[in-house]
Amino acid sequence: MISNALRCLAVFSLISTVTMDHMAPCSADEEGYSTSSGYPVAGMCRPCRGQSLTHWENWSGCVGSSSQSRLKTHISACGRKTVLTSETRPCPVNGTWSQWGAFNACDKTCGGGLRLRVRQCNNPPPSHGGIPCIGDSVEFVQCNTQPCLAFVTITNPPQKPTVDVVFRNTQRGTRQRLHRIQRYIQKQRDKLVE
Repeated sequence: MISNALRCLAVFSLISTVTMDHMAPCSADEEGYSTSSGYPVAGMCRPCRGQSLTHWENWSGCVGSSSQSRLKTHISACGRKTVLTSETRPCPVNGTWSQWGAFNACDKTCGGGLRLRVRQCNNPPPSHGGIPCIGDSVEFVQCNTQPCLAFVTITNPPQKPTVDVVFRNTQRGTRQRLHRIQRYIQKQRDKLVE
């Protein structure tokens, strides 16, 4: 004969198994009730305590890929994680400089001019949040640095000598030559007047 204790244990095990198999699942923001001994109560759910959180996760890396993705997840107050949606975007492309172009012609024939050349940030251009090219897009170099000559024309009419001086540079050396020429012209005038 089977003892009463053994019979109760068999019935409880059978009921417990049937109950666990046919329990309605709780939603993501609910948790099931359990007895003081930790056994779940079938069909009984209650709201989770605490706060739930919905957020976008970080973008995936771009190594070996032309796009990256991230997930929007919901973490319930019960700690269950559910993926709500995802999104994909192209990977950022950093800009790279093209080769330098040729220098243009000097902008002056004497007295220090400039030549320039340019390059563009288009090899490839920055896109999808990539970093722009770093550095200058224009490069200058000096050219024709030799001093310009000053042209002096002396005319000597009988009464009133005049001097026409045409300058092509205002550098210090040219100014000094101007003063020497002006002193020479003044001496020539003084000789004509005497």
